[in-house]
Amino acid sequence: MLNTMLRGGAAALAMTSLLGGAALAQTHTETGEGAASPTEAMGMSDDQPVATVGNTEITGGDLARFIEGLPAEMQEQPPELLMSMSAQQLILRELLLQKADAENLSDDAEVQSLTDGSGAMDGENAMIRVYLDREMETRVTDEAVQALYDEAAAQAGEGEELPPLADVRPQIEQQLQREAIQSIQAELAAETEVTIYGPDGEPIEDAG
Repeated sequence: MLNTMLRGGAAALAMTSLLGGAALAQTHTETGEGAASPTEAMGMSDDQPVATVGNTEITGGDLARFIEGLPAEMQEQPPELLMSMSAQQLILRELLLQKADAENLSDDAEVQSLTDGSGAMDGENAMIRVYLDREMETRVTDEAVQALYDEAAAQAGEGEELPPLADVRPQIEQQLQREAIQSIQAELAAETEVTIYGPDGEPIEDAG
């Protein structure tokens, strides 16, 4: 299942790219002259299928462009790991985009405000941002923060005192955001047929 693939380091990358917006913008970074991209290093062509999400195909070219838009420190990961995590991100992005489109967010006033004026987002990124922001508002709440803090306090050893909630709130919120991303992945993957392709271009997994 797709939610099994999107865990650990991939979840951290999801928070960085999907909520931060840097990777979604797919801004190209300069690479050394003659340097092979991770996809080239793995022998993947631009038109080779990586995955399908519903009726949308993700190709090796899409993967290469996504990787080029990542921060330099992320691009230093081993090619196989970088490609796997990036492919997972593109699948998640497409799941989010299809869900946002199904909810007609292209016509949403908040989305339109993000696409107007200087420094505006493109429409797809704006839809994803608004969808995720609203999901986080319902999943990362004061009650959820307090509950996680109380759970940690209950598990603390005898004589161990936790820092005040205000001091650790940012870390708790980050943990709740990671858990929310994983839950959203699982929910959307259950609604949509997702197929992963192997290096030979043959389907290896139906993740929906």
